[in-house]
Amino acid sequence: MGANASCQSTPEAQRPICECHKINWMSIINLGEYKMVDDSPLQNGVSCDDKVEIDHMTEGEYDTICKYIPGREDSRFPQEVIQYLLDTNSQSNVLEDVVDNEKKSSVGTPDTIAWWQEPGDTPVRWEHQTLDPILLALNSKITRRSR
Repeated sequence: MGANASCQSTPEAQRPICECHKINWMSIINLGEYKMVDDSPLQNGVSCDDKVEIDHMTEGEYDTICKYIPGREDSRFPQEVIQYLLDTNSQSNVLEDVVDNEKKSSVGTPDTIAWWQEPGDTPVRWEHQTLDPILLALNSKITRRSR
């Protein structure tokens, strides 16, 4: 009669799901930072992008499961946020150019590979390594159309 309660079968690995709807993506425009829908601070590991970074989702799963991929035609990621991030990046580049003209880079401050790059990628300046992860995704996956 004594089935051991601690000898339970392990549940099968669950397929990752998109939880990006739990993030208030528009908060970046009004508050300057992302928040959760319940107005709490952004939680790491909720967005599909975070899940890829912490190996809870593969790149392939990200492409098929995530409903908030910026720039994708059927994406639920707000277009207003994309425009805000592109505009902010554009303004940031103008300021960087002014600073760069005042402070010439030297051999003592070489470019490095960023945390989001892979070996063999072109090194980037430190300023570009600190950009918003969503903006980085936009810059790497979207091409602007000229009209």
